[in-house]
Amino acid sequence: MTDTKAAAEEIGRLYPAVYRRFHVSRRPVDGSDLTPRMLGVLHHLSASGPLTVGELATHLGLSKATTTELVTRVQERGLVDRMRDERDQRRVYLWLTERGRHQADSHARVLADDI
Repeated sequence: MTDTKAAAEEIGRLYPAVYRRFHVSRRPVDGSDLTPRMLGVLHHLSASGPLTVGELATHLGLSKATTTELVTRVQERGLVDRMRDERDQRRVYLWLTERGRHQADSHARVLADDI
């Protein structure tokens, strides 16, 4: 029984990484180096304006940790900037850069109305 429990724990530990690695949302959208989730972030910020990571996580239905990782990947591509709130230095807002706005406008929304 110990071997079964150890195997189950190992599968439980590895499953999230395997899922993330092979899940469709991690594959780039045609003609882009962005995943559907990354484009979703750009489209959402384009439509809603600046948000905190927590607000974006709530809007997208993702955890803060997942959203932070996603935003970091988008920021590394120069598509999003972070800016501290001058009145409350603890709050950090996410803004689309010009390049990010161009990318959002260049690609159909992930859930386009006509689909």
